[in-house]
Amino acid sequence: MHLCARSDSVESVVTELFKPLLKPLASLRLTVALMAASIVLIFASTWAQIDRGILTVVGQFFRDYVVWIDLQIFFPRSWDVPGRFPWPGGYSLGAALVANLLAAHTVRFKLSWKRSGIFMIHAALLLFLLGEWIYGEFALETQMPIYEGQTVQWAQDIREAELAVVDRNPPDGRPDHDRVVVVTAKGLDGAAKNGRFIRHDALPFDIKVENYFENSQIYQILDQGNNSSPQATRVFENRVFSVRKAREVAGVDGGGVNLPAAIVTLKQDGEDLGTYPVSIHFQSDVHRYDPQTVVVSGRPYDIFLRFRRY
Repeated sequence: MHLCARSDSVESVVTELFKPLLKPLASLRLTVALMAASIVLIFASTWAQIDRGILTVVGQFFRDYVVWIDLQIFFPRSWDVPGRFPWPGGYSLGAALVANLLAAHTVRFKLSWKRSGIFMIHAALLLFLLGEWIYGEFALETQMPIYEGQTVQWAQDIREAELAVVDRNPPDGRPDHDRVVVVTAKGLDGAAKNGRFIRHDALPFDIKVENYFENSQIYQILDQGNNSSPQATRVFENRVFSVRKAREVAGVDGGGVNLPAAIVTLKQDGEDLGTYPVSIHFQSDVHRYDPQTVVVSGRPYDIFLRFRRY
């Protein structure tokens, strides 16, 4: 009995010591303000799905600490409404809600059987927030397309793309293995925006990304002589194709995924190796495993854009 009384007194002292610090954090007004901010975030993200895919919106609005919300998303797209404002993202609001809930239990709530329902509801809320954070940080979803008569040893994530440079017969590898170097979509997009070459010791050439398209279309060029500027082209069955930007798949489209593309210029020691269009369109059922070949110092390398593989 003496030990229990002493334990209770220590707990009481600790609670009273930290109570002034935790009381503002446990405020019910703060709870209401955080819930209101969450409603605004959900409202804005819903409107943003008119223009962008749901996965893009989730990443920008909920899996970041601060999001810049464009005023344009709240108005008809025919209107030109400039301006944007910052707002706390899902990670910030989630962390603040967890801190608010734990502080409230420390300051106001006492553990008892009569309050078990409240504790269960709050525990479920904490589990929901924790589960979403774990999923956002660590979850991996892939597909494994297997065509008739084919064997595969990889799965792909259709939400991300990568540029693959493949040496089918590496001199330092086994004859039945390829040597593959990949550049992520983020790397391609960044290189397109800053105009810098992508260089790496593992790459047989330098890569300059002329354009990167989050979503794209391929189109056939019927008469190249009528084009005022040179275009990067591919030839399939005597037909000439190129790529152009397309509107991103939106959350209101009812399915579908973005099919990225890029136009890349390859150089080795200052020598221009050509400008090529690369697109996931070219890896379709009809043209799958038909990459473009670039010869460097007499050695062939295949290049193609594909969904990220694991």
